[in-house]
Amino acid sequence: MDLSVTEVKGSIDHNLSNISFIIEGSGALERFGCEAGVHRVQGIPTTDASGRMRTSTCALTVLPMYENDVNEVKLKDVEFQFLRSSGPGGQRRDKAATAVYAKHKPTGFAVFCEQSRFQEQNREMAIEMLNAKVMNAALASAENLKSSTRAKHFGMMGRNEKIRTYNFDADRIVDHRCKESVHGVLGLLLCGKTIF
Repeated sequence: MDLSVTEVKGSIDHNLSNISFIIEGSGALERFGCEAGVHRVQGIPTTDASGRMRTSTCALTVLPMYENDVNEVKLKDVEFQFLRSSGPGGQRRDKAATAVYAKHKPTGFAVFCEQSRFQEQNREMAIEMLNAKVMNAALASAENLKSSTRAKHFGMMGRNEKIRTYNFDADRIVDHRCKESVHGVLGLLLCGKTIF
């Protein structure tokens, strides 16, 4: 699997507030999908003179990547009607069916184009307009899916919504979903050891 960092806010060594990365490879979503949710980290910071335990939370989202060209309109899914144009352009425009009405059957989106004096140009423009409508709808749907997925993973980021706690002082990891507790925080974080 390949990992590439796309965005970092703050410093990785200190005060990291946000990091985004892409993991590509076979089975990446299945492997990391169960890690989505609120993770709690407990420890005594080296900068704290009083030695009090501090708790921080980290919200982790796992989302699938979508290909941009997946939703391109296929000609077999488009129903065309050719009509006479109206407006300036001479007798040819009034007599020939140069205007194009195109309907994308799967989505129901429809466009009408009569900008050109030639039917083929209007047809190409209509297809481009349909492509734009379908892509915009797909992007809006993907954004809605992301928003609902984030809300499902995080909730209000309350203490009761955490999925895992990493306690550095006790060298213990607690998975709150399956109610299991194991030791070896550094083994998991530094070596990538699988424990659950």
